[in-house]
Amino acid sequence: MRSRPEPSCFDLAADEPVLALTIAVHTALGDLVLAVDVVLPGNRHEIEDTYPLS
Repeated sequence: MRSRPEPSCFDLAADEPVLALTIAVHTALGDLVLAVDVVLPGNRHEIEDTYPLS
């Protein structure tokens, strides 16, 4: 949930959607290496990604 000042910091209208991503990178043993929270304007991005099944 956004706080009141955030839309102005990101140059967004108060009712504009955002895309919130949480990214975690782990080693093969499962140890956490990196964690990042990212907020992107929801109407300015197109997401396409692939995930290997093996």
